[in-house]
Amino acid sequence: MRGVAAALTVLALAGCATTPPPAAPLTVDVAGRVPLSVGTGASRVTLTGVLAFPPRREAVPAVILMHGCSGVSANMRHWAEALRTWGYATFILDSFGARGLKSVCETGSLRSDDRVVDAYAALGLMARHPRVDRTRVVLMGFSHGGGVVLLAGARWVARSHAGPERPAFRAFVAFYPRCEGRYPGALSGPLRVHIGSLDDWTPAPPCEVMVESLRGGGADARITVYEGARHGFDSVTLPPERWLPNVQGPRGRRGASIGHSPDAAARARDNVKRELGELLGG
Repeated sequence: MRGVAAALTVLALAGCATTPPPAAPLTVDVAGRVPLSVGTGASRVTLTGVLAFPPRREAVPAVILMHGCSGVSANMRHWAEALRTWGYATFILDSFGARGLKSVCETGSLRSDDRVVDAYAALGLMARHPRVDRTRVVLMGFSHGGGVVLLAGARWVARSHAGPERPAFRAFVAFYPRCEGRYPGALSGPLRVHIGSLDDWTPAPPCEVMVESLRGGGADARITVYEGARHGFDSVTLPPERWLPNVQGPRGRRGASIGHSPDAAARARDNVKRELGELLGG
């Protein structure tokens, strides 16, 4: 826990150092592939994301999607399509391309911690768009991106990125994040975790313990465990089960399984639609 706390202290300080001055508002027609500058000095990089809107012209709530350790996937695009049918703008952020990465599943060369600044830079961009309701932006992530969600939601990390003159995330949704020893401190907003009972890459029990601890401290945190579902259960492009021998599993172990569960995926879509409606007010 001490190591995680130290890492998050560095994150908080980095947020103070890398947050740029307020930028000019975007025009109403900005959409599609959008550049996003992150960091300062030698660490500065221009990421890209895909911004899309539902067919409404008024300001709408938005969801920023953070990909897993293998990069932007078809599953994220499917989620974005569903979210837009529910009335949300979506921003699929690519943290890898501009950094010359394709996958970190085997190496861990970019940590979830390193991507928190990406998430808050994306929030700043969305908050400047006239078609986005800046008070109703959600951060949603998958696996490695789910870890970004947990870290970004920590109150003392969020304080270094959000404030009176800067936007804050309204809520956080994490799909199968790694939770072991992951959550010192309190939440800056409601958290919803979705994970499979058969997940052997980012196991469910530590997430259940984390959520119970947060709830014990008065946080609005909930977890849904999908019986018989594996890591990546919501991805329609996966077979029911596949073994990945070289990925970094829990506690230093190599190898983990992934697999699509149609039933769990359908229930997760229904649950997220309901949760976002509750959290964002319709």
